[in-house]
Amino acid sequence: PATASAILSLYAPDKYAFMDDEIIECLYDGKRGYTLKIYNEVNDKCIELANELNKKESKKKKQDDENWTPRRVGKTLWTGARLSAHGLDWFMKDDDDDDDDDD
Repeated sequence: PATASAILSLYAPDKYAFMDDEIIECLYDGKRGYTLKIYNEVNDKCIELANELNKKESKKKKQDDENWTPRRVGKTLWTGARLSAHGLDWFMKDDDDDDDDDD
């Protein structure tokens, strides 16, 4: 399924995400595997996330902005996982965690 998903995600990014290790780790609760069943579950979650993000952004979206697709969700999850693996998880910081004492 991984190789097929690579081709499908390029051909129809609005329907398919690439089956990457990091995406499976983020979205699949069981042991990582490379089966059609796992891919379908992970891809369905990417579709759901893309739909949610598009709804949230539709209010503030400009005409030229790129829509969220399952492929874009997968690429974003992969990027976040790679940054985190290299100790660059600052992007996950909560605004409430600021050390600034502006009070």
